[in-house]
Amino acid sequence: MRFPSASIAFLLASCDAFAPQHARNSRKTARSSTTELYANRKARRAGQKNQNKKKPANQQALGEATNTATTSSPPRQEETSSSSSLPVSTPEPGVLEAVEIEKPSVSRFIEDENGLKRIADGKSVMDVTTGQAVKLSPYGPEYRLAEMFPGVPPNVRSSLRFDRSTVEPMQLLEGLKKAVVGPDGKIPGKKVTDAGLDYMIANRDLLGEGMKKMIGRLKLKNQSEMKLDEARFYRDLWFHYMVLEQKISAPFRQIVLDAEMKIGPNFGNLDVKSYCGGEMYERAGAFIVFKAMVALWEKKVVDARDIEETPRTRQNFIELLCIGDPKRYLPNSTTIWKMDECAKICLMAQKLSDAFVSEPELFDDLPVELRFIEAATKITDGTELRRFMIEDFCPKEEITPEGLREGMRRVVCQCQQMQIDSYGDFTILIEKLSDAIAKGSPDERDPYFDWNYNPDADAPGYFQTYTFDHDINSMVRFLDNAKTVEEGSMGPTEEIVNQFQVGMNFFQDNEKAEREEKYRLKKQNVIDDGPYEPPEKRAIGRPHMMGWLEALDDDYGENKGYSDPQKFEADDWEEIPSN
Repeated sequence: MRFPSASIAFLLASCDAFAPQHARNSRKTARSSTTELYANRKARRAGQKNQNKKKPANQQALGEATNTATTSSPPRQEETSSSSSLPVSTPEPGVLEAVEIEKPSVSRFIEDENGLKRIADGKSVMDVTTGQAVKLSPYGPEYRLAEMFPGVPPNVRSSLRFDRSTVEPMQLLEGLKKAVVGPDGKIPGKKVTDAGLDYMIANRDLLGEGMKKMIGRLKLKNQSEMKLDEARFYRDLWFHYMVLEQKISAPFRQIVLDAEMKIGPNFGNLDVKSYCGGEMYERAGAFIVFKAMVALWEKKVVDARDIEETPRTRQNFIELLCIGDPKRYLPNSTTIWKMDECAKICLMAQKLSDAFVSEPELFDDLPVELRFIEAATKITDGTELRRFMIEDFCPKEEITPEGLREGMRRVVCQCQQMQIDSYGDFTILIEKLSDAIAKGSPDERDPYFDWNYNPDADAPGYFQTYTFDHDINSMVRFLDNAKTVEEGSMGPTEEIVNQFQVGMNFFQDNEKAEREEKYRLKKQNVIDDGPYEPPEKRAIGRPHMMGWLEALDDDYGENKGYSDPQKFEADDWEEIPSN
């Protein structure tokens, strides 16, 4: 069953009119959430070992395509990010195998070879309020599409939504408080209410990351002024806000995860109709996976080219460490990071994305915002992009530029809840695209700018920071004693290089490395000459050891409602049995 093209901004409203008796139930189903899910290296290698025993049917087609890639092949201008089920083994020359990873039914804890706990990516994402796997609406594909890109009925929207061109951050914040704070003045924590969800969805594109940062700054501002009751309130509001975001984005994440599990084992199979067909919400998830996959591997190609073409010196050691995937430095790393390997995978990702878009049955009736992303990423000039949107795209799709800009911001908010390693590059792409089409319009205004990005002492979100004491043998003390910190720099990077135990053989022979290490340790053995005083150029006038950052530490611990701030909440999670 296919549906006419629809705007993401208003999908749920149309579904409410379609079947009002199920509308509230459908929204409750949509309000399932998920946690950040990360694949485990050890589990991937085990999956690889089993898969390498037999060659997939699509290997020949993929090998032929990847043989056309060379180390000098530049990536396309389009950006996109990859599925977590992409190949993780180093490909042989001209051959790249698609690795199918066996996943648990739900996300669960595993312990890697280093003794560190990780979350194994399961077939279902988890609702943080119930601990159960997310379930999509049973009322059909229209409702699942509405869950993926949620909206609210027109009457709710008109009563709750603010105007982006005139709204002030405090208005949005007061509206949020009114929606989520109970009659007893308490915030419900991991429980959510219809009032809170309706307010969040109605103003989804006006809240987003900006409101999250603002609430965090208010917590720190009140804490720095020792207004601890207010700081506790904003801490609780901050936590509840993130719970609401995860509840709203859960169906989106589940649908995209389902698409990953279809595309991953078929990587290299250009017959995309055979595994990417289905209802509109399923094809929308597949489109996002393909575009995200392209963005990720195009970025990897650029990083690999920079690494291979940049001469390695002691002066650019830190710079090279910051480029690309740092896991490539691990012993026996399976990370794909070399130029020729990345170029082969990138080329195939581009071919798969193009194959999907070229199929009218798969692409032509997707939500208008997704089709705009495909068209807009081929335009490199901002003025031409806005002209195309106003004069060509919007009239053809019968949507206003204001509606398209709102829909794009809502897509950005959903993608911001995805895994940053796989979807970060794609999210950055569509966020820049959203900003570009808003330039010169009332939507260009960022209501949170003064709160979140103004460093002046009279800015509404300003709070006083301070410097800390550091151990006599800490990196900070060592650098302070080694050289004077130059203004506008990160300090003596030559000495930072000497601190690294990994990578010394990268530049010099072992004997020289041992001599320099002995000299460093001897130099480090200094006498503690009293209280630590940071250099003025690094302190930049800030007070020392004010202590307010620890003011709420007494709130943490057993039977106090909050976890120890020194450990991750995920350390206390347990495996979730499937239903």
